[in-house]
Amino acid sequence: MSIPLFYRTARLLAAALFAMLVASFIVACSDDGPTTPNLEAIAGAYVLETVGGEPVPVAYGSATDSIIDDGFTIDFNGSYSRSGHRLVLAAGRVDTLATIDSGSVTLKGTIITFTSRKDGPQVSGAIVGYVMTLSITPGPFVYQRVRIAY
Repeated sequence: MSIPLFYRTARLLAAALFAMLVASFIVACSDDGPTTPNLEAIAGAYVLETVGGEPVPVAYGSATDSIIDDGFTIDFNGSYSRSGHRLVLAAGRVDTLATIDSGSVTLKGTIITFTSRKDGPQVSGAIVGYVMTLSITPGPFVYQRVRIAY
């Protein structure tokens, strides 16, 4: 006794649909997706908490240079702005230097990359929850999200 053609066709169609569903699930769960940031998840203001495990303010590279503050604001449109201050002891006086930068931000999985508009350098790291850790020498630089953009 053979299986009618209708039932064989239905079983083949069901198997094909199941295979398509499994493939869709695998693609949706992979980390090889688009590099467009999930802006709703990462948008907001981030403030520098520690450098190399030491709380800010902290000596930066030498005894004559200190990081006072630093922060990033990530916008919904995939752009960022960065500002911070350093104290530098030079020729017997203390100068305050401002760091101001802006550019674009991309996110792939938990890997975040900032590309400056000034001269194109990239800074990368990881962002998990409300904590962003960047690979900046003598780092790591660890930032905490203090404000969520709406």
